[in-house]
Amino acid sequence: MPVWVWPLLAFALLFVFRRSFLRFGRAVFGGRVRAHLVIDLVTIAALVASIVAGWQGLAQIQSRTSSPSPVLSKIQEIDLCQKPDGTRDTGNMGCAKDFIAKPQADPARSIPLPPGQRRPMVEPTPSWMANG
Repeated sequence: MPVWVWPLLAFALLFVFRRSFLRFGRAVFGGRVRAHLVIDLVTIAALVASIVAGWQGLAQIQSRTSSPSPVLSKIQEIDLCQKPDGTRDTGNMGCAKDFIAKPQADPARSIPLPPGQRRPMVEPTPSWMANG
């Protein structure tokens, strides 16, 4: 079993059977306040120890990025934009190399303005978007 399981198990037992441990603690430590202090401190210490041991256990796990699996590296080499016969699949929208954007020139922007005049920040609604 991993190291962090033992303090977690101790915490669970102390937490679940708290009343029994407090009854036992009153007899051993000679008072209600002392029993509460000792049992609660031991319970919290067990919880903290399980968290610390768990983090240390996680830190010791080797990262998988250092040595990729041969299957994953082979999958990453596959070009999804290439057909089985070797030609390019231009119908696939995910192929950025094959997508050729056509310039969308705005005719209103191509008209020069008189000196000192600026274009408005908000363009008028194009006719194809207007209602009616």
